[in-house]
Amino acid sequence: MSYSILFSLVLASCSFKNDKINAVDAYVQQLHEEGKFEGTLAIGNKEGFVFEKAYGIADRSWNISFQHDTRLDICSINKSFVGVMIMQLVESGRLKLEDPITKHLNYSGPHADEVTIHQMLSHTSGLPDYDAIADSLKVRNVTPFKRMYFESQDYIDFISSLNPVSAPNQRFYYSNFAYHLLAIIIEDKTNQSFSTALDSMICKPLGLTTTYAPENNEVIYER
Repeated sequence: MSYSILFSLVLASCSFKNDKINAVDAYVQQLHEEGKFEGTLAIGNKEGFVFEKAYGIADRSWNISFQHDTRLDICSINKSFVGVMIMQLVESGRLKLEDPITKHLNYSGPHADEVTIHQMLSHTSGLPDYDAIADSLKVRNVTPFKRMYFESQDYIDFISSLNPVSAPNQRFYYSNFAYHLLAIIIEDKTNQSFSTALDSMICKPLGLTTTYAPENNEVIYER
């Protein structure tokens, strides 16, 4: 099993010797050669980093190598950001958790007037996941689908065309599409791109200087 992760080792001692650094490097290099580690190693103390090294491939789809400052796709951890941004909009009165999706988007899928913001947040909306798309788009971990580009309304129409897994509020079913629609709602309520809204609502207030959302999936983001 191969892991693509960011590995940081920060030590309190100010006298971390070269032989110890070399031993750690050799161990991580062995893990990499055995196919058990891909990522970056950082060794430091209270005065700063004394060793940094990158190992292997960060993105196999595009064959992009790890660099010491490579930023990784955090995948569904993004949903935590979306959830916080939605709740900030609720707090400011720009939407309500019980609002139907049709109040904020031109969504025409099944049960359109019944699906609520709360249900999309809690994966109880009945909206499907990637298993509902055409088989030709599912291959290689749904890579063909993830490389498609939609304007917002085109994407809403695409999701509207998919068969639901149930009526709303009937079962828990994990849905990426529900959160994609929530991101579009965030854009609509803030009059900003999701990337700009994320930066202004979360990243800047929290000092997350290396966190961002790519605005164009047709661009290869190496860092």
